[in-house]
Order: sequence, then structure tokens, then C-alpha cells
Amino acid sequence: LVLLLAASSVQARADAPLPPPQRSTLCSPSKRFCVTSDPLRGTTFAHPAGKADEPLWSIPRWFRVLYLADDPDLLVTGYDGQNLVPLDRPGDIEVLAFWRRGRLVRGHKLSELLPDLGKLQRTASHYHWGNYLGFDSEGNFRVSTVDGHTLVYDPIEAALLRRFRSAG
Repeated sequence: LVLLLAASSVQARADAPLPPPQRSTLCSPSKRFCVTSDPLRGTTFAHPAGKADEPLWSIPRWFRVLYLADDPDLLVTGYDGQNLVPLDRPGDIEVLAFWRRGRLVRGHKLSELLPDLGKLQRTASHYHWGNYLGFDSEGNFRVSTVDGHTLVYDPIEAALLRRFRSAG
């Protein structure tokens, strides 16, 4: 599980420019469903694995950071800058958003995930806030923050379930 979470974690490793938007497909942990985000069409849609021509729902937007639950109705998206936020007003950036059948349930600003913005780690041109860890074996969504905490969210309610100090 740890390797799976590490492999699925989206991490910007440096202040290098992000690659241009490109079409991407990511599958749920069970690999039964996938989500495709296409910048040319400006859409993101869920579909059964191998059946992109059978959309279940869509959002009229492209996302760089996205995670689909085993329940294909549930999508989590992250900030386009991944784990780096701009120096200007970083707490106002929505870094986490929960969707159900293509409708926004709730977004979370960085200041909700990391109440003490003084803990942000300065890079050459941004702040590093943490990492997306993805869905766990219980179907909850996890992120880690630079203050050493792991946050566990219920993707149905888009609500924080637990916040605990990470091991290590």
C-alpha cells in the first residue's frame, strides 16, 4: 500500500516550469474505472476502464491533478501547481476539491489544511505545502502537510475525518 500511495503521489520536485497541459487518464485503485482529462476539449470525464467512449459523467474543465475513487462517482482534484503554491496569498489557494458525478461538493483552501502558514517551506520561487497521497484502502482520501501531519478526508462528504502526526 505504501508503494502504491508513493507511486500515485503527485509531487513537484523543484521550481521547474510545469509541462504543458496534456490529455491524461488515471484509473481508480481497483482499475475498474478511469477518469480522462483532456485540455483540448476542456473536459474531464469518468468511464469504465477501456471504454472512454462510454462517459459516466463529465466536468467542463481540465485538471492536472486528479484521483478517482473505486466508486466512479467520486473524484478528487488538486491544485494545478501540484504541491507548490505561489508566494502571494498562498492560504487562499484551493488545493483540494471533492466532486460527485461531475458536481463540486466542496473545495478546501490551503489555510484549512495547514492552519499555520508559517510552516510552509520556501523553495526558489514558491512555497511547498505538502503532498497528495491518494485514496487509502478504506476509500478515504489522504494528504500530507509540511508540518508533519496526515489528513484523512471522507470523499463523499468532502469532510476531514482525522488529522494525525505522520510517522517518521
